[in-house]
Amino acid sequence: MNVMQSPITRQYAIAQAALEHAVYFLELGADTKAATYFQFAAQNFQGIAKMLIEQETRRSHLDSREG
Repeated sequence: MNVMQSPITRQYAIAQAALEHAVYFLELGADTKAATYFQFAAQNFQGIAKMLIEQETRRSHLDSREG
């Protein structure tokens, strides 16, 4: 993983890897393990959404102060 990646990119990579693990365990019939990985991926995707919303809120706030 590139050290210069943004926090969002890093969190996306983690969520994507968790999804891949979830599917792997699902195919093996290990539903409980798959569910754990799906939950972890979902938490990371929610974190990404939160970061994006916060960035947009800050950007909008700065734009309104300049205008």
